[in-house]
Amino acid sequence: MKKSPRQGYVPMMVGMGDESTMKRVEVPIKFLHHTCIVQLLDASVEEFGYSKGLIKIKYDPDSFDMKLPPGFSMQMKP
Repeated sequence: MKKSPRQGYVPMMVGMGDESTMKRVEVPIKFLHHTCIVQLLDASVEEFGYSKGLIKIKYDPDSFDMKLPPGFSMQMKP
């Protein structure tokens, strides 16, 4: 069963391994233009290309929070 993201958020998968070991996060749409998010999304395209499904970001999930803009509250989903 696929879980729908909350309104105003974009779901993403963050992790270093395959999708089964990645963590699902919900990023507020208003942060998608922020420089650090754009850099992560650009790297994601280079790593995974464009595809259907959740956006995948190859980054350590525990460090991902520190990479984000100040005041950003990431919603981690197991």
